[in-house]
Amino acid sequence: MNDNPALDEAMKMMARHNDNKTETHYFDLQESEKTLVQTAGRIYGSYVEAGLVTPENKDEYINTAIQDAIRIASRIEDIVSEAEEQIH
Repeated sequence: MNDNPALDEAMKMMARHNDNKTETHYFDLQESEKTLVQTAGRIYGSYVEAGLVTPENKDEYINTAIQDAIRIASRIEDIVSEAEEQIH
């Protein structure tokens, strides 16, 4: 150990990670990104529920769900901006 407790803690965490050989990923998303993830997940879930998703086309449907979520968010942003302009 050395004189830097933060470094010691980081080294312990790295050792635990290496011992477990995990593939866990952590994301630091902004609120708007979290909302898009949730929306895209719901859209993708509806594709799955409708029986459209197969192992062969799942990536295509994931991409489509993400694009749909972004399109919805963009359209909402445009409508809100237009409404705000009309108020002023």
